Parts: sequence; structure tokens; C-alpha cells
Amino acid sequence: MRFLWLAIVTLVLGGVLAGGVIWSDATTTPKLALDLEGGTSIILEPQVSEDTTISKEQLDQAVAIIRQRVDSTGVSEAEITTQGDRNIVVNLPGNPDEETRNLVRSSAQLVFRRVALVGDPRSQEQINEEQQGSENGGANGDDGLSDEERKRLEELTGGNQESPAGGGAVVNSGTGTGAGADTGSGAETDPNAGGSVPGPAGKDASGSGEETPAGGETPAGGETPAGEGQGEDTKVTDSTPRPLFDPEKDASEWQTEAIVKRYTELDCTDPKNRTGGEQQPADEPVVACAQDGSAKYVLGPVELSGDHLKDASFGYAAGANGVQTNQPAVNLEFDDTGREIFKQITSAITGLQQPYNQFAIALDGLVLSAPTSNAVISDGRAEISGNFTLDEAQTLANQLKNGSLPISFQVQSEEQISPTLGANYLNIGLLTGLVGLILVVVYSLLQYRVLGLVTVASLVVVGVLTYLLLLIASWRYGYRLSLAGVAGIIIGIGMAADSFIVYFERVRDELRSGRNLLSAVEVGWDRAKRTIWASKSVNMLAAVILYILAVGSVRGFAFTLGLTVIVDIIVVFLFTHPMLEVLARTKFFGQGHPMSGMDPRLLGVKRAAYRGALNIDLPESEKSPEAKRREKARARKAGIDSDTIAGRRAKAKSESAANSGGSDSATSAEATAEEHGTTKTATRTTSSEAAEETEAADTEVTAESSTTAEKKTSSARSGKRRRSRTEPSAGGGTIAERKAAARRAAQQSDDETGDEK
Repeated sequence: MRFLWLAIVTLVLGGVLAGGVIWSDATTTPKLALDLEGGTSIILEPQVSEDTTISKEQLDQAVAIIRQRVDSTGVSEAEITTQGDRNIVVNLPGNPDEETRNLVRSSAQLVFRRVALVGDPRSQEQINEEQQGSENGGANGDDGLSDEERKRLEELTGGNQESPAGGGAVVNSGTGTGAGADTGSGAETDPNAGGSVPGPAGKDASGSGEETPAGGETPAGGETPAGEGQGEDTKVTDSTPRPLFDPEKDASEWQTEAIVKRYTELDCTDPKNRTGGEQQPADEPVVACAQDGSAKYVLGPVELSGDHLKDASFGYAAGANGVQTNQPAVNLEFDDTGREIFKQITSAITGLQQPYNQFAIALDGLVLSAPTSNAVISDGRAEISGNFTLDEAQTLANQLKNGSLPISFQVQSEEQISPTLGANYLNIGLLTGLVGLILVVVYSLLQYRVLGLVTVASLVVVGVLTYLLLLIASWRYGYRLSLAGVAGIIIGIGMAADSFIVYFERVRDELRSGRNLLSAVEVGWDRAKRTIWASKSVNMLAAVILYILAVGSVRGFAFTLGLTVIVDIIVVFLFTHPMLEVLARTKFFGQGHPMSGMDPRLLGVKRAAYRGALNIDLPESEKSPEAKRREKARARKAGIDSDTIAGRRAKAKSESAANSGGSDSATSAEATAEEHGTTKTATRTTSSEAAEETEAADTEVTAESSTTAEKKTSSARSGKRRRSRTEPSAGGGTIAERKAAARRAAQQSDDETGDEK
């Protein structure tokens, strides 16, 4: 069953990776870090005067924020350091995308401003040229444009354009309801449609005192007739900014020549004007482009800075009834000061006409989002929803969450760098790991013989699972393998071998205690897994702490170390232990073959046999003296029953008669008859002798205080009685017969004495 779970895990990982290779950008090799592949080096220079002092705290804070931005994109193994006392060096591995580069380049001064105007992103000169060309083309009945060019022109002029990117509505994320909480068409902004700019009733930019037409539309052609006090050479169009309606401020404060000039000249369709980094005054109105170039804004002074934004996250918007929808959204949370300021902002703009009910979230001079306020938000928790995609919502949340840099930076240089270690060092590292793995395999085979193959198979499974997980991490989370990460893998696999050795030694200890192999495997596993859990918990804790506290390549080492620890636990539970259970049931391992690595004799145990309910057979060294004496008595009794003593006596008498050369044939015949008679007598006395021997053995078991001398005396007496029954009368026969009889008696006495010893 556990083999099945391991197979399922492996197949799932392999299937996910295969799907990524076929339908996504996953690869069959892990991405490499800066030290193995090279990458991009960006040097940031602070935008301050030469006599301005930059503190170490400011540089450290900037490094921390840039690192947080890079990590949020999923790029790992980036190196971010200071150079001297002013510059910051950012080394990104591989070929980072433009989004990651922009995060590094941007100084990210996050501010919240009210919106005074949303208009066409093009400059006034471009608008006039295109309008002139349209009028000429209309007079001729043909504008001279292809369908593709006409479609592009409509997109630029906003004929069929959707809301500017980053638009939408802001509601209270705590309730999801409130005045105007609907985020439908009424909540979205389409300021460019038809070239009109909505605005409240009041004076227009010319100051003529005339009111704009209802709905805030301008006359056809995009021009506003000159009013009193307007210069003849002044041309006011729909792209000219209008003052933000604020009863507490004089509208003339918003009408400045600098704002008009900047707005008419700025072309937000040019990527050069959307690089960000421009220093904008916080207490004055400014002109800004949308980050994607879809709109151009006139914004009021800064009313809330990004320092008061506590958190930003992406998710899905809640509907009017509080149920989550499938519409992506960005959730904002402010601190105490920000909550009060944001409450004042939403109180002031909620209910106004567009675009005055919008507030812009500007990052480094570019508008990320300009949502409409649909309700007064007093709890400091807001939700921005609208025409977001999920990726756009995630990007916006990351930009808002990472905060503002304490100093503005500009890119001093950006260049490609070659690997500092390269393929040669990678090959050396892999070769070192291979040598270490071979040494582990050789040790396992020498120490555990065939059982060492279980260690080899387990290490192979660990390697396969680790590699699959590294590929998935590289694909989904941007992980890059550095030389430090390679070292973490090698160390982790070595520690995996420790788990197998701990388990095997526990099983061997149980065999030494007398258990059979099946019982030793189960009991040894119960004891070994506690040790393995304790060891791996310490290793995992060290890896987690190191990953949290370290940066750069050291984090790569901690990541791979923790990954191999997790894989080790999976393998030892789902592969090594079940494999040993299967092998314990085979004849080769179960009977303790010398090459199995589980031979009881090589482990110091005589045999592994079943002995009672505990499955224990005590070794010779652990048996009590009384038990040893009883075993000897049983063995002696078994020898008597097999008639071995009587056989040995008959053999000895035959040999003695054959060696008496001075005897004639009669004497030999008599001796032979005598031997036959002696054999018969010995046979008749076998049962009585067996009884006497049994009695003597019992006496030895019960009489523990008898000395060795007393035992020898008793044995000698028993021998004399047996000889008196079997030997003929000393007074009968010739002298030669009596001498032969004496020699036989002496020989028998020596034999019996030796047997008893």
C-alpha cells in the first residue's frame, strides 16, 4: 500500500512537469543562477546633488525594498549589494523580463492624488494633425487609410477604447456594499470616448464665464470658442485641463500656464515618456501618464503617501450580497493615519461627476490605477475592482505592497555579465557529488552486503523525487540552482543515507537480542522512526531558519537542504521500510544467508528461532548456570539411550584381544567366548546402567553444592561396579588370561575416565 502511495506521488509530479513542458514554458533542466549562467547587472545611482549626504540606513532600506520587489516576481538567487557609499548594484540571473527590470529601475514613490482631468494620451500636435488629415480625407470622400490604420487610429483616439488600464471602482472591502457600490458600467471610467471630457458645470479653462454644454461635451471639432479675456492665439480644446472642483479652494490655483503647456505637449503613447523616475512636486498639480500609455491625467497635490499603506494583496471582488465573484481585485489596508486621511479623501470625492470622483494611485510619476470612489471608506480597508485581469491585479498589488524608496535612483549602467563560476565549476561540483555518492554506495555494500542494495535503491528514489521538485520549483516559482544549492543537495542526500543506516542498525540490534528477522524488522522500525523524526526535525528547523535569515545563494543552499529532508522522510516511510518488510519474508534474508547482511552468526547470535510468544531465543552468554546444567543432562541422557557407551566398550575389548600375541588358539577361543559373554552381560545391564546414569545426572542438577572431586569419586565408584559385573573371576584361567584381563581392565578404566571428563 505504501509502495502505491509513493508511485502516485511520483506519477503526479511527473505528470505536472510533463504538462508544463508540453503546454507551458517548463523545461527538463533546472534554471541556473548567476554564478553558473550569468545574467544582467544594473547599477543604480541616487538622484541627489553631489553635496547631499546619503546615510547608510537609507541605502540599506533601499536595498531591502529592491530585494523585496525582485523576490515578489519569483526571481531567486539575485544579488543586491551596495557599491561605495552611494550606488546600488543589482545582479539578476539569466535574462529577466521587462517587468522585473522596471521594478529595479523604478524609485517607486507611491502617492495618492485626486484626478482633475483624464484625456487623450496623445499630444495636442498629434491630435491636430490627425484631425486635419481626417477633414481632408472626408472632403475627398476617402481618408487614404487602410483598414488596419483606421482601426489603430480609432484605438488611439478612444473611439472604441475601454477604460484606461487600472481604472475601476473602489468600495469598502469590509462590506462590499455602500452608496454606488456597483462596479458595473456606471462605475468604470471611459473619459476618452468620443473625445469628450466630463466635468462639472462651471467655468471652462478659458475663463470666459460661459458654461460648458450639458454633459461636459465640447463643440464639434474639439475646440472651445474664445471668450472674453482670451487671447486670439489661444486655442482651447478637449485636451486642455479644467480645474478640480473644490469649494474650499480657488479654482484659479489649478489654472497655470505650466500645467496647460505640459498637458498639451506630453505624448503618453511614446514609451520614452513612461519610464518614470521624474521628481514631481508634492504640493502642486502635475501631469502624468498612465503606466500602459492608455490615458493622460492632470492630478492634484499629494494627499496621501504610500508610507501609510500597510498592506496590499490581490484576490477576487465581493458582490453586492458579499459573495465572492470571479472578478479580480486588489485589496488595500492603511495604518491609523492613512485610515483617517483616506476617509477624508473618499468623503470629499464620493458623489461627484467623473473624473472628479476618481483618485489616482501614482508610482514614481506614473498612474497605476485611477479608480472611482463609490462609497465613503472609514475603516481603512478598500477594494479596487474593475477591468483587471488576474495578472494585472497581482502586479498592481506587488507594486503597492513593496513601498517607496527613501531615495530616487536612476540607472547608471545596465549590461550583461558572464558566469563567475561557469560550466567548469558546475561540472566539478557534480563530479564531487558523484564521488561522494559512490563512496556511500561502496560503504553500504561492504557493511550490509546485499542489504546495501536497499540503500542504493532508496538513494536513487531520493534523487529522482528531488530532481522533479527542483524542475517544478524552477518552472512555477522561478527558482535557480546555484553552486550553493548543489552543495545543499549533496549534503541532503548524504543525510538521507544516515536514515537508512539508523534503521538497519536498529534491526540488527533486535537480531542480536534473539528475535527472528520479521519481528526484528517491526520492532526495529518502531524504534528507528522516532530517531529519524527527531533528526529530520532538527535538520528542517535549521534549513528554515537559514532560509529566513539569509539572502542570495545561502538561501539557495537552505532551500535545497530543506527539500531533500522532506524527500528523505517520504522515501524512508514509503519505500525503505516497506522494501525491508518484503525482503524479510524471502528465504535468502529470512534464513540469514551470510551475504544478506542479516546473518545471525555474523552478528554474534547462534541462531534466530521461534521461542515462545516473545519470539526470543536467548544467546549462550545470557543463559543461567542452572539452564546450562540441565541442557548437559539432557544431552547425556540422549547419549545413553542411543547405546553408544556399550558399543564403545565392546570395541575396546575386541581391540585388546587382538593385541595379545602370546595366546594360543584355545586361549583366543576362550577369550572370544569371554568377549561374547561380556557383550551379552553388558547388554543385559544397559537398562540398569541407564537408570544409574539418569540418577547421577539428576543428582548433578539438584546437588549444586557438590565439588568436582566428589563428582569424580562417584564416577569412579560407578565404573568399578560395572567392571565387577563384566570381568571374570580373578582366580580362574591361566597366567596369560589373567594378564590379558588385567590389561583390559586398565584400558577400560582409562576410557571411562576420559568419557566422564
